[in-house]
Parts: sequence; C-alpha cells; structure tokens
Amino acid sequence: MSYNYFVTDVFSDVAYGGNPLAVFVDGSGLDSRQMQAIAREMNLSETTFVTKGSAPGRFNVRIFTPTSELPFAGHPTVGTSVVLAETGLAEGRSEIILDVPAGAVNVSLTPGKATFTLHQGPNRTESPASADVIAKSLGVPAGAVIGTPWHADYNGVGYLCVELADAAAVDSSSLSPEEFFRLKLPGIGVYAFASTSREAGREGIYVRSFVHGVGVPEDPATGAAAALLAGTRLDAQHEGSCSLEIRQGVKMGRPSLIQTNAQLRDGVVSSVAVGGHSVLVTEGKLLRVP
Repeated sequence: MSYNYFVTDVFSDVAYGGNPLAVFVDGSGLDSRQMQAIAREMNLSETTFVTKGSAPGRFNVRIFTPTSELPFAGHPTVGTSVVLAETGLAEGRSEIILDVPAGAVNVSLTPGKATFTLHQGPNRTESPASADVIAKSLGVPAGAVIGTPWHADYNGVGYLCVELADAAAVDSSSLSPEEFFRLKLPGIGVYAFASTSREAGREGIYVRSFVHGVGVPEDPATGAAAALLAGTRLDAQHEGSCSLEIRQGVKMGRPSLIQTNAQLRDGVVSSVAVGGHSVLVTEGKLLRVP
C-alpha cells in the first residue's frame, strides 16, 4: 500500500516560514508502531494521521513527534485543518471538529487559515525550580528572568513558561537536552518569552521554544504553548479579553506568527483561541510502509 501526504508550513503566510508539518490525509490501516516509524522518518516536529470521523466534518487525528505520540498539539491542529480544507476533504465547511486523543477540538476555517478554540483554561502552577536555576540553565543572567517561572498544562501537554527581560535575552537563551532532563521539570519543554509591545487588549510576544521532552531541540512555532501562555498570563485585571501576537522561529530562520485571544470571566479563563495561516508546500507519497 502507499499513502499520500502533504507538507504545510504552519503559522506562516509564505512558504518556508513557520513550522513544517506532514499530514497523511488517510491513515487508515496504519497502527501506532507504523505511525511512529513514519513520523521518525519524516523527522519534523510533528506528523499527523487523519482517518474518517463519526460524522461529516469530523475527523480523527493522531499526532506524532519523531519520538512519541501527543494527546494534543497546536500547530498540527492548525496545519491539518488547512490541509483538509485546501484538499477538499472538509467539503467547503467553515467549521470542523478534530477528534484527538485529548478530546474534540473545534476549528474555524477561512482561506489559508485555521483557528482552534479551547473551551477551558489551562492549569497553572509555580515552577519547582527557582528563577536563578532556570536562568542558569538557559544561559542568561539571573536578572534577565522576570518574576517567577510557572508550569502551564492542558490535557497532559505542559510547558515551563519563563518570562525574560527582552527579545535579546530570548535570542541569547539556549537549553541542552542534558540540562532539561537534569532539571526534572514537569511537561515537555521550556517556553522562553519576552513582552515586546503593549496596547489596550493586545500584547506582542517574542518566543523561543525548547521541546526536548519529545525530541525537538527547538520548535519554530508552538501552538499549544501559545494557548498555555495566553490562558495563564491573564489575571483579574484583564477581565474581558486579551490578545497576544506571538512571533517565534526568527532565530531559526523560520519566522512564524501565532495569534491568540483569551476570554476571562469572573476571574476564570473561559476560552482560549489560537490561529494562524498555513501554506501547502509539498505533496508526496509514502511508497514503503514500515
């Protein structure tokens, strides 16, 4: 058997930017071992496998990094949805549902763009490691870390969020796999960010994301972490909504733009939306099944 796939650059409106994703539009007949082997062969941050869902406009999706399966991830959700729309599999719908291991995800579609909404805020807990320890691990001065780092988690996907003083500090940061695992942090990665602009209801954010927990040294666009940041950066002073424009992948030469909007009601995050463009770049066929 052979399997068709597409590669799409996610969170970019031009080819060769953003985060490339491989999407197998019909993964019927593949088991978990085969999917993992294929994802390792593709060697991208993530590869998705789609099968027909329980109703029209509904699709089952499994998400694999080169080393493991994820219950949920952001850039695969956006990229897979755009591929389904642009290949005609979404049948012109403006709303679809992706059933991933973590549960159903609602996605809105416009030409070349997808936005998913989480109808529950992520969990936030203080980092088990101190700001000074985190700063040393990232190779930045202790004074470059703003406040206390925190762990954010949604349906088993978690990151350590670390605010740094400015974009230059983010660019100078680095994290080795050995250091990441030595810290014994919860979650799959570290999300180092700096605020670059503020205006009413909108904030600019500059990010680097180190995802050693799933074998990705650095990710050019991390939609799940963007949702976690948007949903845990809010406080009672942001009653209403707050939008983030997150730029990532610049240091890697794959600039990306992730747009988020979080709604806060009575001190509780009621929803987080994450969206961006995606550009189809490659169409291919897997000739040998592992």
